[in-house]
Amino acid sequence: MNYLITGIAGFVGSSLARAILAKHPDARITGIDNMSFGYRERLADVIDRIEFIEGDLVEIDRLLGRRHFDSIVHCAAIAPLPECQRDSHRALSQNVAICGSIADYALASGSRDIVFFSSGAIYEGTTQFPTREDTSISTSLIYPTTKYIAEQYFEAMCRSHGLNVTAIRLFNLYGPHQDYFRKQPPLIGYLLTSLIRDQPAVLFSSGEQCRDYVYIDDLLELVQLSARQMKDSPTGGRFVAVNAGSGVPVSVNAIIGMLETVSGRQLKIERRPAAQYWDKYSELFDRPITIDRAVIEREVNKHTQAAIEKARDEFGWTAKVDLQDGLAACFQHAQRIISL
Repeated sequence: MNYLITGIAGFVGSSLARAILAKHPDARITGIDNMSFGYRERLADVIDRIEFIEGDLVEIDRLLGRRHFDSIVHCAAIAPLPECQRDSHRALSQNVAICGSIADYALASGSRDIVFFSSGAIYEGTTQFPTREDTSISTSLIYPTTKYIAEQYFEAMCRSHGLNVTAIRLFNLYGPHQDYFRKQPPLIGYLLTSLIRDQPAVLFSSGEQCRDYVYIDDLLELVQLSARQMKDSPTGGRFVAVNAGSGVPVSVNAIIGMLETVSGRQLKIERRPAAQYWDKYSELFDRPITIDRAVIEREVNKHTQAAIEKARDEFGWTAKVDLQDGLAACFQHAQRIISL
């Protein structure tokens, strides 16, 4: 197959390129990234086997011309919640408007099939667990709002123009190549950095809040199953939204225990109130109208659990990697890249 991967220097995009080539050495992969959140180092082992283009998707026509792709996998986005919250215009531009560039390019090049990375964060505030794809959605934060708007846009393009789109509502993703170094890294990356450097981990709330975690290899299998199913379909016009999660919620404290087991080290913990979680982003609180700290507190303490039946029924997919095995793989990789 011939793939276009946006955001290819990110965690998901780079891992997907590696996974495709491992399974299909003759696959052709073109990747675009503007490097705002990506790292070129993530592509070091595959850079000679792909076509990498550094540029912005606003200029996709100039960057690519009219090349046809069997599958467009749209990973590029601004994902950190406080980054989206502090600059909602940028978040809307990158997470929603860019989807218009992708869809317009798909129409003009005959690249009918798109895998879009949505987010389980769109279920913000729900009390229905496990959370099904038909759950009512009412967001407060910018990031999940952009993902839900983008879903609605893609669904409209499927109805009006015959595109096929699978929107993957991704729950808490983890894996060896996740981001360890951004201003506010994902939980597991942050905990591993603290363990390896023997530094206290500043954690917010009690640690009893539970999230649904899915390992990168499981996610990549779902992407490839979806891409293959769409390619084999004789018709277009189909939009499918599916959860990508394990279906098993795990607490922060349980993850800490597993990481201590696989690392043989003990994590030093400093606890602070949940409402202070975004205090590194002072601009959210320095303006005349500030974000409601109760919204931050709800986000920190929320519970997530994906209903997994639809992904199984649509694609024959379920998450397989045991959490402790996945954390062990993350620890082994982190030891090689995190300096003491």
